[in-house]
Amino acid sequence: MRHLYLILLFSYAACFSQQVKITAYRLINENNDGPCSIATYLKEADTDYFYNYVTAQSTDTIMANRLLAINREAKKKKGVEFWCEPGTLGGDMIHNMIAIEKDAVRDTIYLTQQNTYIVFPDEHKAYPDNKLVLRKSLTGTIKEFFDFDFQKDLRSMFMSDIEKIPLNKVFFKGKNIKGFTKNKFEKEFGKLNKLDENESDDGLVVNYSFEGYIYSFTNDVLDSVEVNNPYSGWEIDGLYIGSKQELFSENYPISMSFNVISSKKFEDYKKEQLHWLRFNESAGSIGYWIKDGVLNRFVIHY
Repeated sequence: MRHLYLILLFSYAACFSQQVKITAYRLINENNDGPCSIATYLKEADTDYFYNYVTAQSTDTIMANRLLAINREAKKKKGVEFWCEPGTLGGDMIHNMIAIEKDAVRDTIYLTQQNTYIVFPDEHKAYPDNKLVLRKSLTGTIKEFFDFDFQKDLRSMFMSDIEKIPLNKVFFKGKNIKGFTKNKFEKEFGKLNKLDENESDDGLVVNYSFEGYIYSFTNDVLDSVEVNNPYSGWEIDGLYIGSKQELFSENYPISMSFNVISSKKFEDYKKEQLHWLRFNESAGSIGYWIKDGVLNRFVIHY
């Protein structure tokens, strides 16, 4: 029994001591005349690179060890010239990156789009992985992440023929409240509780809470509302929070045929899928999230 206790103790200590974190990055949407490396997209925090790149994480120790070894061994092959420097336009591209943290070790693997070349940007060299050893070493979420076709969703996000919904099919407690002022809303439904305010390009935006939901008014006119409860009083074309995704697929097949990339985290993307609809009569839209096969929440922008 004492020996078993010691074995378990040492096993626990060994597992506890190996702190592993793998973060993978994919450049999925390049800017025209943009940086040649995904690393630059990450560093320029003040630049809005919305849905330019996505990330995924893992704590797989075996995969981390394999990737570190592959990066060390890469230079034993014959390399080719590879030019990607800050300010470089055109030329070679570093689309992917895998950052590995294991105990005190910190290493980053730079990769081409299909993960077939391991790049050492400071040396202006890339080394081929002809046997796809690195790709075969990826497991779990990281493998799924690199296999996933983000381009299908990106292309669809810019479609012009997405379904439109009439304003008179979106109701709050049986009423279409497009154009409601703060005073009109309060006369109809009750007092709004002010949360904060800020200036925007369109004017003064004031956010209020009402029955647990956020209502935003721009220049005193209702601009948007966030809804996440089946008892909110809101409905979209007869559908509510908790309605099955099959009902949306029947009514809005184009909208449901792709996911809007709204988060840089692949884990979020898998957990909850964002879709959208446009209004017939205005530039407004509805963003709605499907989770576990049902409508989980939505945001209306008038």
